[in-house]
Amino acid sequence: MKQDLYYWRLVATGLSYFTFGLGGLALRFILLPLFQLSTPDPELLQVRTRRLHHLLFSCFITLMRVLGVLTYSVQGIKAQLNKPGLLVVANHPTLIDVVFLISFMEQTNCIVRHGLFNNPFTGVPVRNARYISSKNAQEMISDCATRLKRGDSLIIFPEGTRTPMDSSLQKLHRGAANIAIQANVRPTPVKISCEPRTLSRGQKWYHIPLSKPHWTFEVGSPIDLPNEEARTKAARSLNRLLADYLSGEENSI
Repeated sequence: MKQDLYYWRLVATGLSYFTFGLGGLALRFILLPLFQLSTPDPELLQVRTRRLHHLLFSCFITLMRVLGVLTYSVQGIKAQLNKPGLLVVANHPTLIDVVFLISFMEQTNCIVRHGLFNNPFTGVPVRNARYISSKNAQEMISDCATRLKRGDSLIIFPEGTRTPMDSSLQKLHRGAANIAIQANVRPTPVKISCEPRTLSRGQKWYHIPLSKPHWTFEVGSPIDLPNEEARTKAARSLNRLLADYLSGEENSI
């Protein structure tokens, strides 16, 4: 049964994504060129660009909430997501998970597909923010560990892609665990759930649920690194701990 002003939510969802597209064009062709002209220092440009991404994504989430498209809540200590040098490891059930997390975190790095660096629309935003390319796995892990040691925060989705509708969690790649071990940083797990499910892999934006979806973000305590001396074995153990938390098999770690 269609509930919560279903047809209005359908229109409002389309309006939200149209606005997101306009915002992306304004960011690429107006705001970031102005930032580049006024900010010759690459370090300061990175800080200002990430702060701008944070503000724009915050506005987008607020717009969707005000229009009645969605609701969300955060369990745990949301403020801890803005600590420097934080490695946030999250599951990936929906298209806008990263938008939510960047809206919570004022200064954070993330891993993006290498093709986005050469895209005429996304190249400037990702380069100015100094996001990390996924082109080479070993270089990516080393780069992530180096950035974390310098005090960068980092968001990683170890599933690698969005979770399908018929699954709660895919098998985790060990990249996040390897980065944590190499950087000697305890990962902070964030379990994301969306009920009813929407914007999962294979779903179009207009396939909205019959009732208003609600996102829940469960911010866990940092997970202690395993004591194993061998890095491969330690990464494997840590990966299991992350999978247990993100799948809900353990309420706390």
